[in-house]
Amino acid sequence: GLIVAFLKEVAAHESENKMNPHNLGVVFGPTLMRAESTGVESLTECESQSALVEELIRYIQDINTDSPAAAAAAPAP
Repeated sequence: GLIVAFLKEVAAHESENKMNPHNLGVVFGPTLMRAESTGVESLTECESQSALVEELIRYIQDINTDSPAAAAAAPAP
């Protein structure tokens, strides 16, 4: 959760760093989630890994209510 919360914070500064959740998913998906296969087959897994990491970044506050990103996104009482 901590890495995804950090990536959410990076994505919050997209206008300055050009790293939106999709771009971060492309970069970090294959690193965070190793492919089971090797060769050409791993390329199809790479797309799924990137999409999953992108969705985790977008929805971390809904997935993990204890994360720093969730605390920052929560409305004030």
